[in-house]
Amino acid sequence: MKDLLQKAQSSLAEAKQKWINPGKLSWTQELLEASLYVMQGGKGARPALLYWSALSSLKKKLSKEEGQVFENLILDPSLAIEMIHVYSLVHDDLPAMDNDDYRRGRLTLHKKFNDAFAILAGDSLLTGAFEVLAGSQASDSTKTLLIRELARAAGGSGMIAGQLWDIEAEKKLVEDLDVWTRIHDAKTGALFGASLSMGYLLGVEASHEKIDFDKLEKIRIWGIRLGRLFQIVDDRLDKGPFYKKLGEQKLNELCQKEASTLLLQARELWVSPKGIEEILDFFVNRKE
Repeated sequence: MKDLLQKAQSSLAEAKQKWINPGKLSWTQELLEASLYVMQGGKGARPALLYWSALSSLKKKLSKEEGQVFENLILDPSLAIEMIHVYSLVHDDLPAMDNDDYRRGRLTLHKKFNDAFAILAGDSLLTGAFEVLAGSQASDSTKTLLIRELARAAGGSGMIAGQLWDIEAEKKLVEDLDVWTRIHDAKTGALFGASLSMGYLLGVEASHEKIDFDKLEKIRIWGIRLGRLFQIVDDRLDKGPFYKKLGEQKLNELCQKEASTLLLQARELWVSPKGIEEILDFFVNRKE
């Protein structure tokens, strides 16, 4: 997983240089600077998963030239999915939601500037992500599917719905784990699912193969479940609803059970899911 995260950081740096710093996005200077500010410091887990899924979906060994085409295919979608993730953090930090003063060890955007500016900068990241996807090097048919996958994950049945349900559950002090599972699947799992389904689409295009839409859906669902595991581990770290309801031992057992299920499913879904054990170990045993 360490190598994947390093690859993701490298791809994001190259893509930001192309699109943002300053680049192809026709934004005002203050929005460009705000975007660069809030995009610093992240691990790049979602772009890393996109890259891994694309690599694991290749159905042939690529020549040097084909390998470069593959790398170029990955570049813009990696940035797009990170822009969506960061936009959600900017809005989550606002006083009307989580009301956080710091993110990744730095002042949140609304604290550095003001609430209105943070809202609008987040809006720029959200809309800019789709401009980046539309300008990517994928074929037009693949672009359409990439945009659909990301829009569904970010929209009213995905991240936005999850955040809405999260706010309501926090206010009502909800303890029902089924409710929290639904929240995790939408708020976090949806974007994980999109990362992996988008990676599959890119791997198929690089292999010059036809898309298996049944597999695409299964990969998306697998990613949602991985996001659920991510949030359950968060509960263990933050002593959240799952921790309070199950206790540490049962929660650890649940994490191991989820990881085992995901491992078996991954071996059925991808051509060659290299490093899947290390990826799942990273998610289960992470400390932050």
